[in-house]
Amino acid sequence: MLISPAAQEWLEQGREEGLEQGLDQGRDEGLERGLEQGKRQLLVDLITYRFGAPDTALRAALDACNREQLSAVSHSVLDASSAAEVLRNIRQLTVSVG
Repeated sequence: MLISPAAQEWLEQGREEGLEQGLDQGRDEGLERGLEQGKRQLLVDLITYRFGAPDTALRAALDACNREQLSAVSHSVLDASSAAEVLRNIRQLTVSVG
């Protein structure tokens, strides 16, 4: 099918704009994911420092938290007297939000 030069230019411009939007969105999503992973790793490091390596249940609970929940968990890690208490606090947090 033949299309006019103007239509061809319009299609090419649309492709370029779509590609740029896709790259921007992907970059933003990647940054958000990276920030979340960084928070999670910092919490694992803090838990390990205070209480020893987190068990499977605590790791799974941390993995289930979103970025905002991870921020709330950071307070728990600082205030808790054990890893089990951190896990209880995460479970309460995710139940009340979820």
